[in-house]
Amino acid sequence: MNEPLEIVSVGHENSREWYKLGFLPAIKNDGVPGILLGMSETSIMSLLEKFPNFFYEDSVKTLKYNGVEAEFLTDLNKPWGFGGVLRPHQNPDATKQSRLFREYVIDIPETERETDTCKNCDGIGEDDSGFNCFCCGGDGKGRSISWTGLQLVAATLYTLSPILDSPYKEWVNGVASKKNQLLSITNNYEEGRTFISADLSIEFSNYLRSRSMTNLTAVVEATKETFLRMFPSYKKFGDYHFVAEIREKGQLIIGVPGDACGIYVDGMSGALSDPTKSFELDCHHIDNIHQQITCLAGLACLAGIARRDLHYED
Repeated sequence: MNEPLEIVSVGHENSREWYKLGFLPAIKNDGVPGILLGMSETSIMSLLEKFPNFFYEDSVKTLKYNGVEAEFLTDLNKPWGFGGVLRPHQNPDATKQSRLFREYVIDIPETERETDTCKNCDGIGEDDSGFNCFCCGGDGKGRSISWTGLQLVAATLYTLSPILDSPYKEWVNGVASKKNQLLSITNNYEEGRTFISADLSIEFSNYLRSRSMTNLTAVVEATKETFLRMFPSYKKFGDYHFVAEIREKGQLIIGVPGDACGIYVDGMSGALSDPTKSFELDCHHIDNIHQQITCLAGLACLAGIARRDLHYED
């Protein structure tokens, strides 16, 4: 009988870095914010050789459930994934460490688009009582929403779960990086069920501890830019629901628009009182994929900052 393959556990052991995350603001990405994903060729090829697998088949099933038909493209030199959402990224300022990965950008898709006038108020912007129209918020503009782009992104990320979460050790053996993997991410894409969580390495956890009681301005901007790319009309509500901070003992909180929605280190986590333990990130009220992607953008931004501060780019 074959022995079961061992998987990597970032929170409990050091493993050479097989993928990295970052965030590209619109100003650096042709006017569209994007999530930067760099992966070792070893891990990508291992994934593609295993098709079809559970994650791929489940993604196809969920896409069909949501009325989306798309092929998973596999030419790594062109946009690939479902609908080609993984766009090859050429960084002219790439460092030696960066060149160890195949880099791709996931452009945040435009989800909400303006139409001529709001049908609810006929473009007046007010209801019969003189209050701002509930549908348009008072600007009189109509809006249509297409979830297709986000569905393709979520399905692709879920299909990449064997890389982003806990790959088999044989998949990442021999990666060229001399640095350690900072985090692993679990993101779900099923009918009616969405969530995101993460395991942080002890190195990343200690980095957060060293920055306790810090407001993460860049992470706030990343989540805000991502969300407003998808839903520009949300701008009228201001910045209230965008939160990113490190509280006492390294407790990370990233909040995005929704009902107490975000990703965080639980206040009861034993790692807050034991600095030898690594952090786990849980989510709360991630009810839709746009919230999942917004949280991922914030976490990607923070991971990119941590890589820089920890001298991963050399």
